[in-house]
Amino acid sequence: MNKYYAQCILYSYNSIDAIIKQVDKHIEEKAYSSISNFSPAFEQCLGIVKLTEKKDSLLFLKDVTKKILSEFSFSDYIHLEYKFFRKPDKLRYVTIDFRSRCYFRKQNKLIELFSNKLKENGYTDDWFTSNYLIFDFFKNLYRKVIEHERTSFKNPKISRKKREAKIPA
Repeated sequence: MNKYYAQCILYSYNSIDAIIKQVDKHIEEKAYSSISNFSPAFEQCLGIVKLTEKKDSLLFLKDVTKKILSEFSFSDYIHLEYKFFRKPDKLRYVTIDFRSRCYFRKQNKLIELFSNKLKENGYTDDWFTSNYLIFDFFKNLYRKVIEHERTSFKNPKISRKKREAKIPA
């Protein structure tokens, strides 16, 4: 799987519940608005079913991500957690040397490993594109990941602080 798609999945992992709540709210609004909507009931129900399918695909993505993350060692998970999830408990990250060049190499290796595990389980680029790039959230996140990769490695004049500020949270 494309490493940028894998990064999108990891960056979105903590946000999936919030996205699901938004989809739920949209489903509820569609149901309530059906009272004043005079289009055929079948079309209204079809719209609600499509939104429900989107919600199911988000729940599925969360489960897949959780399953694959559970296959990582605790140390590797902590590295991924720091980069992508940013838990508020700073004591969890005491053992990580952030100044070492090895830290960045390890991050790249872990992203590649996560990507390969997705691919091994049958989750390909086409799967991600057809199921998740239909969401504006994932389209924007993908664009930000690509932009970050281009600016952080190809332009050495950009300071480290500016590069880190561009990382989508």
